[in-house]
Amino acid sequence: MYGSKSHPAEYRVVPLESLVSSHTFSDGNVTSNIKREIYPPELQENDYSIGTPHYFKVENNAKAKVANYWVSDNPDAINGPPIIGRNNLVINGNGRTMTLQLAAHNNDYQWYRDALDQKASQFGIDPAAYADMKHPVLVRAVDMDERTAEAFTFAKEANRPATMQNSLRDQAASYVDLLPSEAFSTIEADDI
Repeated sequence: MYGSKSHPAEYRVVPLESLVSSHTFSDGNVTSNIKREIYPPELQENDYSIGTPHYFKVENNAKAKVANYWVSDNPDAINGPPIIGRNNLVINGNGRTMTLQLAAHNNDYQWYRDALDQKASQFGIDPAAYADMKHPVLVRAVDMDERTAEAFTFAKEANRPATMQNSLRDQAASYVDLLPSEAFSTIEADDI
């Protein structure tokens, strides 16, 4: 689902090595597939360069090992299995794909594979079908050419939350109760 639209998708399990994400962590370091001209820049609006919040998200997710972000039937594109097009380019879920690449590089993939094995039948997939794959990945495949305006629009719209979001002011106000009272003694008037 993206925006108020939905797009038919089929659950599949494919080898991690067959997926082309905007950036790759296959060797443990981030490399841009956009700069290598094998991934269309119009599909990716997030920066995964070293030191960016998205870079740290990938590293943190690989350490956290919360497989439910990947192996789920969440209907939106922000969570759940990555969404791929006809040529195995990741349209949505680049960060999730990169997290799995980093986990595989670190020889720490079993947490994901165990979750996939436990839930595969929920997606109509027999674990025996991918038993020989070194790094199987559950994906949602859409019948879409990843290098078209349709895919570019899909990628942008699908990265927007489907539900209403709080304003930054409302988010900040909701966090006040989570801060220790000592935190307020260090705030200066110029900080506000």
